[in-house]
Amino acid sequence: MANSLQDQLLKAGAINKQKANQVKAEKRKKNKQNRQAKTQVDAEKLAIQKAQAEKALKDKQLNQQKQQLLQSKAIDAQIQQLIETHSIQLNQDQNDDIAYHFQVGNTVKTIYVNPSLRTQLSDGKMAIIKFDNRYIILPVSVAEKTHELKSELLIIINQPGEDDADSIDGYEGYDVPSDLIW
Repeated sequence: MANSLQDQLLKAGAINKQKANQVKAEKRKKNKQNRQAKTQVDAEKLAIQKAQAEKALKDKQLNQQKQQLLQSKAIDAQIQQLIETHSIQLNQDQNDDIAYHFQVGNTVKTIYVNPSLRTQLSDGKMAIIKFDNRYIILPVSVAEKTHELKSELLIIINQPGEDDADSIDGYEGYDVPSDLIW
């Protein structure tokens, strides 16, 4: 029973030794080819899986960029809505308006406002923000809300009394005219 089928066929005389060796050689070649084909298939599967993983990562990054862009556009639209509903419209003619100067970085900018608006800006009740390369006057609460939405916005709020301590020293005896505009 320990004899293989090939050995039994050889003993019975059904096949000769040369034919048996030829069948063995063919069987070994087939096994070898199957092993090589399996490793090639495994390598191809690995390459496909790697390509799919890279594509999934790239798609995820693109999706994140799209989401950030959409979120940025939504915030800009919300800020635009706040500006449209709460901004103070400035007159185009500068005849009755007073120049209001404010500092942005190292430069001094000027906008023309009416006297009551100038008082509100000086008292810190109104604020100036820069949005879409233009300066807009808003109530302080709305300007702070826009700053919360987008912290990159330039916001200028005058703090009443912040210059009083420095300007009073040494000039206590002098009165400042109430109509002085500088």
